[in-house]
Amino acid sequence: MPAKSPAPERLSAQCQLRQGDQFSSGTATLDRERLTFQGYFRLEVPISGIRSLEVLRDILKLETADGCLTLKLGKQARGWAEFLRSSR
Repeated sequence: MPAKSPAPERLSAQCQLRQGDQFSSGTATLDRERLTFQGYFRLEVPISGIRSLEVLRDILKLETADGCLTLKLGKQARGWAEFLRSSR
């Protein structure tokens, strides 16, 4: 039986991000320490700053000290949620 491949250390995806009245398409990157987004605006959120998360169909919703943000990731949303849960 082949060995199971190790979990990725980083995920990256084209997505849409909404935080408050800001909205942009761009690239989100998630590693074991932070979520970064580069689009019309730049955002960086430490994983330790995420208070809660949930997946609503193709959207990953994160609650942070600065408020709520959503990432429209499509089919990747559940995988990103599992990555975040295992990183906390």
